Amino acid sequence: MTQRKIARIETFLVPPRWMFCRVETDDGAVGWGEPSLEGHAEAVEGAFEALRDRFIGHDPMRIEDIWQIAYRGGFYRGGPVLMSALAGFEQALWDLKGKVLGLPAWEMLGGRVRDRIRAYAWIGGDRPHEIADAADQRKQQGFSAVKMNATAELDWIGTPKLFDEVVKRVEAAQALGMDVGLDFHGRVHRPMAKQLAKAVEPLGLLFIEEPLLSENPEGLREIANLISTPIALGERLYSRWDFKRVFEAGAVDIIQPDLSHAGGILEVRKIAAMAEAYDIAVAPHCPLGPLALASCLQIAGCTPNVAIQEISLGIHYNVGADLLTFCTTKEALTPQDGYLAIPAGPGLGIGIDEDAVREADKDRHRWRNPVWRLKDGSFAEW
Repeated sequence: MTQRKIARIETFLVPPRWMFCRVETDDGAVGWGEPSLEGHAEAVEGAFEALRDRFIGHDPMRIEDIWQIAYRGGFYRGGPVLMSALAGFEQALWDLKGKVLGLPAWEMLGGRVRDRIRAYAWIGGDRPHEIADAADQRKQQGFSAVKMNATAELDWIGTPKLFDEVVKRVEAAQALGMDVGLDFHGRVHRPMAKQLAKAVEPLGLLFIEEPLLSENPEGLREIANLISTPIALGERLYSRWDFKRVFEAGAVDIIQPDLSHAGGILEVRKIAAMAEAYDIAVAPHCPLGPLALASCLQIAGCTPNVAIQEISLGIHYNVGADLLTFCTTKEALTPQDGYLAIPAGPGLGIGIDEDAVREADKDRHRWRNPVWRLKDGSFAEW
C-alpha cells in the first residue's frame, strides 16, 4: 500500500480574530485546525513556514512523531507563537486521521468517558442592570453558568470601596440562578488582588480566574492560602513543562489550557493527566472559533477531570463573525440545556465551509487587543 504524504499546509485569517489551518495529503484527505493567537496572527503564520519545510512529504498519521520533531527539532521551543502554530497543525492532523479512519479523535485517545459537558457562556456589562439583562439572555439559551470580567483597569493600590460594584454585578447574575466565574484577567496587581479575592469570597463563585498572572506563583500561593474560592489559571501556559511549575506550587484548583495555544489535543490530554494526579480539574479556555471548540470537546470526551467548557457563542469579541459562521454542522456545536454534546463525527466532528473561509481570507483581519492607560497616563493591563 502506498503511504500517503502531506502535500499542502494552508493558513487562513478569518474574522473576528481567528486563524484556520488546512492540511491536505497527496491522496486528497483533508483536516482542519485552529492555530488562533489573538493579536499575533501574523507571527503564527510566519511560524508555519518552518512547519511546511519540515512536514511537506511526511506521513500525517504519525502525529506524535510530528509533534516531537516540531517541538524539539527547532532548538528554540515553547512560547505562544510556536505552540499555537503547532496546536492548530496538530488539531488538523487529528481531524485528517479521524476522517481517514472514520473515528472521532476522542475514540482514538481512549474512548468516551461522558456524553456531554456542561458549558458556560460569557456575559459583559459595566452596571448591575446590564449584567442582569445579559445573564437573563443566557438563561433563556439554557445556560446555568456564566463568566464575566471582574473589573476594567485598576491601579496598583486602592481601597476595597472599588470592589462594591464588582460584588453588585455578580449578585445581579446570581439572582437569576446563575453560577458565576469571575475573571480577574491578570488585570489586578498583587496589592489589590488579595483584597478583591477576599471581598468576593462570600459570593460563592465557581472560580476566580487569573487573580494574578501565572508568572507570579508566590503571589498565587498567598491568595490560595487566604481564600476558599477555587482558583483557575492556565490560558497563558503553553506546554506540560509550563504547567509542571503550577502543579508543584499547589495554588491552583482548576487549570485552563487553551487547545489552540498549548500544543494541541494530545498535549492538553497529557496536561490533563498530570492535573488528575494532583486532583485538579480542567476547564479548557476557548473564547475562539469552531475548530478550537471542537478540539476542546474531543478532550472533554475522553478525559475524566474535565469539569466545564467555555464557549464563545455571542461573546463580545465576535464582531464580523460568530462561533458558527464558518461551520456547516452547526448542530454539533449548539448547546442544549446548558450542555455541549460530545461530537460523534470523525476527526474533530464538525464541517467547515471551505469556500466561505477562502473568501473571508481575502479581507484579512488585523485584530489587536486594546491598550489601556490609568488616570496618571501609565500603561494598564488589559
